[in-house]
Amino acid sequence: MAFHCLEKSYQIMLDYSNIIVLILSTKDSEYDSFRAAIESTWLQDFKNVGIKCFFYEGANDTNAIQGETIKLKAPDELKGVSEKFTTALKFIFQEYPDTKLVYRTNLSSYIDVYNFIKFLHSFEINENTYAGILG
Repeated sequence: MAFHCLEKSYQIMLDYSNIIVLILSTKDSEYDSFRAAIESTWLQDFKNVGIKCFFYEGANDTNAIQGETIKLKAPDELKGVSEKFTTALKFIFQEYPDTKLVYRTNLSSYIDVYNFIKFLHSFEINENTYAGILG
């Protein structure tokens, strides 16, 4: 499968079904409009190329996937963001053991799927890559 992106044609070399985008979310209804915007725009583009996307939120009794939301037994407030993320990662690898790449973003982000894929190919991103702050 090939696709057209920014005047260049890219041959798909990665198995996109093994990529997961985690979107930091919350149960707080103040952020519902952010979630709705993602669901009606770029999330659809990612699904169309086979990349799984999940919102993840805390303050649940158990870890479970409900549709496009991962509900976690982890804090949901700002001070618990790191714990919520590590809980989400552990759960993702338990539920999807073939996952090779996890990209984490926020509710306020907009991601163009074709620029995302171009980035993966341009920098040869794979399961041995870490791009982020060390800490």
